[in-house]
Amino acid sequence: LALDEVDAALLRAWPGARRDHAMLRLRFRPEILAADAAARASLDAALPEDRNRIILTGAETPAAIAWGWQRGITRFMGRLLEAR
Repeated sequence: LALDEVDAALLRAWPGARRDHAMLRLRFRPEILAADAAARASLDAALPEDRNRIILTGAETPAAIAWGWQRGITRFMGRLLEAR
């Protein structure tokens, strides 16, 4: 069971997303990089502890992949990867 195409705001607002699903497809949006420190910390806290359960979608830029790597995410989907 997977939670598909979750936006960062929804993930922060719905604590069950952290534990209720085997997989989580989190949608990366550039606004995540521009968020203030409190919003970034809130998103980090909302991510499942087992980062192997997360697939970061919207990996359209190296910055998106770098953001995921910094959080222990190793699964990505997006044009940047699909082109290879």
